[in-house]
Amino acid sequence: MTPIFFSLVRAIISQQLSEAAASTIFNRLSSITEITPDTLSSLDVAAFRSCGISFRKAEYIKGIAEAALAGEIQHIADLSDDGVVNVLTDFAFSLHCVAGYYMSGNGLLFN
Repeated sequence: MTPIFFSLVRAIISQQLSEAAASTIFNRLSSITEITPDTLSSLDVAAFRSCGISFRKAEYIKGIAEAALAGEIQHIADLSDDGVVNVLTDFAFSLHCVAGYYMSGNGLLFN
């Protein structure tokens, strides 16, 4: 698992939730499967839902997993902030929330 993929999954789960709620949901997901592109791309939406992840967020996570498997996100650590936003704009989640937090040095996107 790459730090970029892990961070994106965590950011999607965290959107519009308290840190405590997001951590609980992320831990539930981690308890049923590994957080890897392979496992999350094949995970049934009902399994995501059983962890407390909305249908829409499950779709976003599956989309990021499929993009990771296709090699579409590994290079973003080498891009400028604008470049990252341009690459991730293809995914239908709130990018400015993710980018603003993770690229400000507060998150784990490139660690």
